[in-house]
Amino acid sequence: MSDAPPLRDRYLALIDQILQMTLKGQIRSKEQVYQMLYEGVGAGTGEIFERCLGDRLIEIQQQADTSADDLKQAKATRNLRALQTVRGEWERWQSQNQAMAVLDTALQQLVHSDNRLSVFLRITDPNLPKPLSLAQWQQFAKAMRALGESGDADLTGDAQQEIQQISQGIQRSLEAWSRLENHLVSWLYEQSRGQLGFGGCRVSKVLGQSGPNR
Repeated sequence: MSDAPPLRDRYLALIDQILQMTLKGQIRSKEQVYQMLYEGVGAGTGEIFERCLGDRLIEIQQQADTSADDLKQAKATRNLRALQTVRGEWERWQSQNQAMAVLDTALQQLVHSDNRLSVFLRITDPNLPKPLSLAQWQQFAKAMRALGESGDADLTGDAQQEIQQISQGIQRSLEAWSRLENHLVSWLYEQSRGQLGFGGCRVSKVLGQSGPNR
């Protein structure tokens, strides 16, 4: 028989741990909160965690509203701010997990398709209602590379080679974008500071507005 505490108790303890660390100044960034949620919340148990988070929000809101002690009220207010951060990172956690489920489905389609390039172009279409983010592109490339190197029995040698080629293409594109991004941001910043001339045209401070250079 397992001695592990019930899931609800574990999740309440996780939330309280984040609150205590926040009060002690041990939480340096939202990413740290996200990582704790990523490691602490099991797949398929998000509904339980969300109920626990809602219960803590109600409890601490009541403390903030009813406490006559200034110190206790200040602590409750800080905890409320920390809980809002937890909620925000929890929503991001949910979004990322949903995205990973989509990527897993896409990978399975690639494995079983006879026209992998067509499938790849369809599932990565930037005009989709929810196109892949940069982080998801990176995850997708990593997952494809691992699949191509796995020796999966469902993949022939040619299929593995095709998947590796697509993965390498994504990775090289991401690296190229990484090199270009800083220059692009710098160019936009400089453009916003004044007028730049391009072949007899001028670009105004408001991006997108242009006219003939007189």
